[in-house]
Amino acid sequence: MEYLSTIELVKDVLKTIERKRDKEIHSGLVGVPSGFISLDNLVLGWKKSDLIVFAAPPSMGKTSLILQIARNIIENEIPVLFFTLETSANQLVMKLLSMECELPLNKIQMGKLNDDERSVITKKCVELFPEDYFYLNFEDRYRDLKDIIGVCQSFKKKNRNGVIFMDNLQQIINTSKIYSTRDHEIGDIVRELKSLAKELDMPIIITSQMNRGIEYRSGNERRPTFVDLKDSGEIENVSDIVCFIHRPECYKIYEDANGNSLRGIAEVIVAKNRSGAVGDVRLRFICEYAKFANLNEGSALEFNKLNYKEMTTTTGQKGVLIYGDEEEFI
Repeated sequence: MEYLSTIELVKDVLKTIERKRDKEIHSGLVGVPSGFISLDNLVLGWKKSDLIVFAAPPSMGKTSLILQIARNIIENEIPVLFFTLETSANQLVMKLLSMECELPLNKIQMGKLNDDERSVITKKCVELFPEDYFYLNFEDRYRDLKDIIGVCQSFKKKNRNGVIFMDNLQQIINTSKIYSTRDHEIGDIVRELKSLAKELDMPIIITSQMNRGIEYRSGNERRPTFVDLKDSGEIENVSDIVCFIHRPECYKIYEDANGNSLRGIAEVIVAKNRSGAVGDVRLRFICEYAKFANLNEGSALEFNKLNYKEMTTTTGQKGVLIYGDEEEFI
């Protein structure tokens, strides 16, 4: 028999409610859910053998968004292989902790945490990196396409199902051939990654940079399009799904044409979907933690903002409940 504090029990109940809600919401999906309801309703989940691209200019949150998606997938006990080709492993883990614990990233980086905040991080570390579900690859030697393919094939041997993430495409090289232009090399890499997704029968999600010319446009002209993709038109041609990330407030655009506030709003523009609908999806963006969330996310998010202190009774004794066997909802 296990004993948990009241606060831990309430946290667990909230998670169970959210899982049951998500299971109901995602019942019509044909692929792995991203955890973002409006996005899943549009693309119907990440389908096996699909190559999915998230593209955006610098500082729009490409890494944060796919990291959040990876975290959501792990919560469904689906293994994830994550290549961090641009960010160091330490930086990536700190970013994930900032999002999950809702603590400013600079506080974590500088170690300026109080005892309560350290306790939150310690508890979250156990949840964030479950054994056999999160595989993080950060070695520089795995920038070469042939090495990346080898790691992915090993991942498939160990896991029948899973999702592979790569951040980002422009950091990958292909030393097996000599190219006259970087465009041709990127085109080959994209085609190889699509073939790999089909071979492994797993979704592969990659980020891609965009040309900086987008920053010199004005107003709605700053919304990204296919012509802004960096290095190769093959990204558009070969990929099954292409999503652009757009945050109007980055360009000091704070209202839409109808006067609605755009502060804290991120748009995921599904510009290509080979087997489904295209359209725009709005998410919340919490700048302080570089965190994306569903627009209607409320109670669970607000609960996470509480201090994780042991609840006490009026007599000063820790309030505990007997916590027996609980059915696990996936």
